[in-house]
Amino acid sequence: MIIQPRRGMARADFALEVIGGRRTIKRATQAKCKEQEDTVEPYVVQGSNLIVREQNLTREDVRFDKACRQLLEGPGEAFTMDLSGVKVITSTFIGIIAVTYLDALQNGKKITVKAPTRVLDVFRLAGFEGKIEMVEVPFKSGA
Repeated sequence: MIIQPRRGMARADFALEVIGGRRTIKRATQAKCKEQEDTVEPYVVQGSNLIVREQNLTREDVRFDKACRQLLEGPGEAFTMDLSGVKVITSTFIGIIAVTYLDALQNGKKITVKAPTRVLDVFRLAGFEGKIEMVEVPFKSGA
């Protein structure tokens, strides 16, 4: 919804945003930026790299499984999962990575996981030590 500016306001388009019955008027450009932020892909495959932009891998997400499969379909024998922006990971995601690792192994491919210490500790507890190459990297917000 576009609202005309009141007297004394700069000439610009404004948007009315209603959340939980509360009305807020924002500049339309701010509203558009917010919409664009919400559409950022959480899992991006670039060549032989899977970049995870989600900080908390806690809810089951079919898109992550799809991105892992897409990663293995790419050219090359070595693949990297960049989890440098991840703070929390659950067993669901560890399981998906385990299946991806086994699929890669069957096809003679190698997986490297880059993640902060806290995330790699979960991999170690899950028994990945010595199976998947793990590279410790600092946490990178908005990876």
